[in-house]
Amino acid sequence: MKKLFTLLLAAMLLLALAACGPASGFEYRYDEELGGMVITKYKGDSNKVRIPEKIKGKPVVAIGGYYFPNGYIGAFQQKNVKEVHIPDSVTSIGSNAFRSCKELTDINIPDGVTSIGHWAFTGTAWLNAQPDGLVYAGKVAYTYKGEMPEGTSVVLLEGTTIIADDAFSGCAGLTSITIPDSVTSIGRRAFSGCEELTSITIPGSVKNIGRQAFMACSLLESVTIGDGVTSIGNWAFGLTPWLYAQPDGLVYAGKIAYTYKGEMPEGTSITLKEGTTGIADMAFDGYEGLTGITIPDSLTSIGYGAFYGCTGLKSIAIPNGVEGINNYTFNGCTGLKSITIPDSVTRIGSEAFYGCTGLTSITIPDSVTIIGSLAFMSCSSQLQATYKGVTYKTEGNTWGAYDVPQYDLPQAFYDAVNGK
Repeated sequence: MKKLFTLLLAAMLLLALAACGPASGFEYRYDEELGGMVITKYKGDSNKVRIPEKIKGKPVVAIGGYYFPNGYIGAFQQKNVKEVHIPDSVTSIGSNAFRSCKELTDINIPDGVTSIGHWAFTGTAWLNAQPDGLVYAGKVAYTYKGEMPEGTSVVLLEGTTIIADDAFSGCAGLTSITIPDSVTSIGRRAFSGCEELTSITIPGSVKNIGRQAFMACSLLESVTIGDGVTSIGNWAFGLTPWLYAQPDGLVYAGKIAYTYKGEMPEGTSITLKEGTTGIADMAFDGYEGLTGITIPDSLTSIGYGAFYGCTGLKSIAIPNGVEGINNYTFNGCTGLKSITIPDSVTRIGSEAFYGCTGLTSITIPDSVTIIGSLAFMSCSSQLQATYKGVTYKTEGNTWGAYDVPQYDLPQAFYDAVNGK
């Protein structure tokens, strides 16, 4: 009896320890595209927090910040934490992640962080303690604090890796910025509204330029973009003299097909230049006159919503070298009947082919291991998709308004691709 009691006590102790494990103070979810866990909420009581490097054997890659109808909500927002240790596995800190953590004074930013969302540290004791001027969070140029004097020229530190979302947004006094070769990404709205900025040189080390990065820079006339840039967000150069000066037709930003300017004639077929490396987000958004596009083998990136609403597009062959089909890329392409997806593609984003009613068959290469939700929602009721030798047919449901049947490939297809 005594032995049985001892065994039961030991079992209860093990269960208690499991319940109080490293992940017990957090809510989290697995993000298939990021390939790891995202901390969505801190629910613990301790004011000294150590974020685990792994949860359930998966690396923790992001600290979440999300937009809801009533605003952004961050994982630690308004929590009474003083110290937070972030593991080296984390690459992304979301919008509002630590907003209004009034007691937060000590936080480390790993060198591997590649994005920090806006207001991530707003209202923290850590940010309040920083002197006016450019504030760094680790190797990230995070924000400019205080009022920027007129005629300010900023030289980023050697070793800076990221310019965060909104870092210089609205800094009307900024007249020039020197970006070192160590920078790999320029965040969303990073320089939007910098009304005195007249020129920008983006080095070859930069791979990504976020949406609206230089929007409404009303004196920006000269833009030089290095060959390393592979993706540009929508409206990155919107409302600038540089864009106004471009002739109608396809506009390039460096080696990126950035946008189509002006009215597109019906029956337009476009051949991208040899050496083009990317198609920017929303590049051809809503251009119903586009019926065909020829893409060179040099292309490696097709942006978010790049062909959204191109109802006249009939067929497209994606070259080998492109690694992913982003969210909404072909959304609403009702005339699309044929698409070739190469073995280089590993992921297909959410709603990538939503509403492609003309598409009746598609072959998904075995290389694809991630597929987003509703990727083939509202396509043809005759759509068949083949993946790893198995053919899946669309099924009707009543997700639409007034119980009008909508069609999507079965959940078994999505589970098979996502390895579930």
